Amino acid sequence: MIPSLSAFIVPAIMVAFACAFLLASRWAGQLALFWAAGLGASATAFAVPMAPLPSQILAFLANALFLFAALAYGQGLLLQLGRPPQLLRRSGAAGFAYLVIGTAILGGDLQTELMVSDLSWAILLAWPVLRALRHARTPAHWALLAVMSVMTLECLVRVAAISLLVSAGSGPDAYFASPYAALAQASAGIVVAAFSLAGLGNIVQTVVEGFRRDAEQDALTGLLNRRGLDRAGAHFDPRRQTVSVIQCDLDNFKRINDTYGHAAGDQVLKRVAALLLDLAPANAAAARLGGEEFVLLLGDMRLAEAGMLAHRIRMALGGLGWHEIGVDGQVTASFGVAQWSQGDHAFADALSRADAALYVAKAEGRNRVYLESRRAFQMPAPRVVRSA
Repeated sequence: MIPSLSAFIVPAIMVAFACAFLLASRWAGQLALFWAAGLGASATAFAVPMAPLPSQILAFLANALFLFAALAYGQGLLLQLGRPPQLLRRSGAAGFAYLVIGTAILGGDLQTELMVSDLSWAILLAWPVLRALRHARTPAHWALLAVMSVMTLECLVRVAAISLLVSAGSGPDAYFASPYAALAQASAGIVVAAFSLAGLGNIVQTVVEGFRRDAEQDALTGLLNRRGLDRAGAHFDPRRQTVSVIQCDLDNFKRINDTYGHAAGDQVLKRVAALLLDLAPANAAAARLGGEEFVLLLGDMRLAEAGMLAHRIRMALGGLGWHEIGVDGQVTASFGVAQWSQGDHAFADALSRADAALYVAKAEGRNRVYLESRRAFQMPAPRVVRSA
């Protein structure tokens, strides 16, 4: 039996979307490549039964392509949501399913072949969906998970309908003659189009987030840059919480670059950034403003507490060893600390006061912490507890 023209529509749709994902791989990398490969394999699998080859060969080839497509769709989903791929386990499950499908093909049992194929698809799609479910963060993620869940349910519906829609017989003629073929073509076209649009939406979101991250992140240290700090500052409100600012500048950093080279200087900056992230609270915004200058924006922290944190960072920095990167001696820093007042017009006002305090710390000999009052931070005296 020669398939109707409508049998070519779904493969054509899949090829078109596969080309779109191939183009998107320039920005999205492996994620888009897996989805392009899955769509290409699905399109080929739908078209294979039309080839002038022995029916058993066509059946083996089509089922192998369908199982590969299910693995590729799931792999892309797990990459998108940052989950471990578990490709070996899922490939093992697909291999076992292929053996069962092959037995049905050799036995001339089309019903069992289609039933195991659709059930395997449902399992291979549901596996990554369940693993990724708790890690969806955006509407685009939820849309993709919803579409892939529908793909899974669609496979299960077809499993239930096979015994009613597929008559006895095997090979492409029996497949195209069955109502199941029309159901599979129609449902696959709708679901694949929805999946492709959801996938492309996720890629657009990923690319936009990447551009924003590049625009707001310091390439060397991974901290925020000035634009990123300004954006982060919009999430802090001094009318609702106490907000403090620490400004830090490495002492005599030019000497490090001139003496040991810029590569060593870059390593120093990276280690300082890592130290800031390690000691700062989880809700802090850490930024490198350029050169050797760093800023911490601290929510729910008063001036005295911020001064204490700056002192801890200063002491920890002074205790680090630098021999492994070829720098001798200590690396020290000076600090200015200010509190973001409700009377400030913007975050920049508090940053300006912290910068002025930092300038005083430099003028007074460096390796010091000064508050916005332009007084040196003093560790509070320990309380003496007298026994009764």
